[in-house]
Amino acid sequence: MSGIPTSLPVFCMPNTVLLPGADLPLLIFNPAHQQMISEVIAGSRMMVVCQTEDFLNNDPAKAKLRDVGTAGVIVTHNKLRNGGINIFIRGIDKVIIGKDVSTRPYREVEIELCGDGSIEMDELLVREQRASIMRKLYQGSCQKVLGPFPDGSLDRLSHSTSANFVALCTRLLALSADRMYDLLEMDGLNERIKGLSGLINEVLLEKAVMADCEDSDDGEYSH
Repeated sequence: MSGIPTSLPVFCMPNTVLLPGADLPLLIFNPAHQQMISEVIAGSRMMVVCQTEDFLNNDPAKAKLRDVGTAGVIVTHNKLRNGGINIFIRGIDKVIIGKDVSTRPYREVEIELCGDGSIEMDELLVREQRASIMRKLYQGSCQKVLGPFPDGSLDRLSHSTSANFVALCTRLLALSADRMYDLLEMDGLNERIKGLSGLINEVLLEKAVMADCEDSDDGEYSH
């Protein structure tokens, strides 16, 4: 997408990943991030969301950033009574993270666009993958393993755009930040939705194994 600057302010957290084309709600309390958000809203409304590698470092200016993030635009925002800022940001394109341009009062980095949004969507593939994923999620065995989904969540999922479909699935499945980042690294929606289908199988298998182990432990202690 043209019009994205070569450097942007960066919102960085260890457990936050924004996917291209998807929407992400964020609640901002960090003072440096709040100043950044206020200035971004007053300017281009664009910033980068990037996961950090250092889960123990809470200073956005010093945390080590992952190699790729997502440039996005703030579409809605409001200030809360408790001092926080609630925003909705929409992913535009995957970007390669470059060197720091500034770290105070907030962090800004050089970026290189990956052209993720220019990859043509294979509508047949995406439609088939969506249908396959929805069938898995509607199965009683799936919800038995993962637990009941919130009311209306599957209906919202089925009516979402394909880019948001992937993002909503990751939240519904409570995927780890590392798995979210694996999806981000994939090229385009075609690869991302195929990757999501594979991740669902992995998560279901892991949860099922954990449940079996817990049942075995309960059986041992019940004697």
